[in-house]
Amino acid sequence: MRRLLISLFALTVSAVLVAACGGGGSAKTAVGTTVAATAKFSGSGSSSWCALDRSFQDSNNFANVTKDPKAWVKQVNDLLPKVEAAAPGPIKADVATLVTGVRTLVKAIVDDNYDFTKLTADQGAALQDPKFTAAGDRVTAYDKQVCGTSG
Repeated sequence: MRRLLISLFALTVSAVLVAACGGGGSAKTAVGTTVAATAKFSGSGSSSWCALDRSFQDSNNFANVTKDPKAWVKQVNDLLPKVEAAAPGPIKADVATLVTGVRTLVKAIVDDNYDFTKLTADQGAALQDPKFTAAGDRVTAYDKQVCGTSG
């Protein structure tokens, strides 16, 4: 699921913020601990969160973002409430952090009249926030440990 949320950013601002997106690795938090290595989660692999996560594993649903930005924005806006609703307790706050970042970027895209070339580094600043990175790492750890996916 983290991959899906990060992909939403990466696909839209890759030209502006490629380095900021990061990968599925374990980023360091502000206090220097590795979130993915220290977080221990348990839960049901058959939960609605894991089902949603599996549905987007290796998905190409957002691959054509620049071909029809209005359709992409609609698709993202339709998806985010489902992501929020399915978020399990242990990562609910982390999912909220990621969703807030995605919504901020979607608003910027709409404000820029769906022209991705007008996006600036400031509009994608959430990608560089250590809280965003840490939230993504926790969601990835949950997905790996509970859902059995790559995150």
